[in-house]
Amino acid sequence: MDTPLGAIVLKVNHKIINYNTTELKNTTLQFSVDKRYRLSSKVLFNRGDLLECLILPKNRIVFEKCIETGENLSLISFYWQDIKLSIGTQGDLDDRVYEYSENGIKICFKDSASDIRFYIAWKEMKNKEKEDIYTWFAADSAFDEN
Repeated sequence: MDTPLGAIVLKVNHKIINYNTTELKNTTLQFSVDKRYRLSSKVLFNRGDLLECLILPKNRIVFEKCIETGENLSLISFYWQDIKLSIGTQGDLDDRVYEYSENGIKICFKDSASDIRFYIAWKEMKNKEKEDIYTWFAADSAFDEN
């Protein structure tokens, strides 16, 4: 999937995998973003597997990162010029360890798991003070319609 900041890839044990992309509603009472997606894959994860959701910056973009976790939320955001992009997934689960890298989220599984979903949202902000929180809400699994 391509975004204004670069391509989003999923890797399992350092190998890029295919994933399904579902476009989600981008405006609710809590947020309004330019685009919002759910990424999912049918992979069954075993103990010790490493799953990564990464952004590969385009055109040598150097962006700022910000870890923005919440209750039951693992989330990292990236800023470049007026654009904010957030990558989120369900957090605080005991069967996995969450880590943040320079360009995404890593999950190491302590036990088998499946149906891991990531949420990607971005916005070109016109009013940063007001709109900065929007991608955080949009990339939270709690706001998934399905």
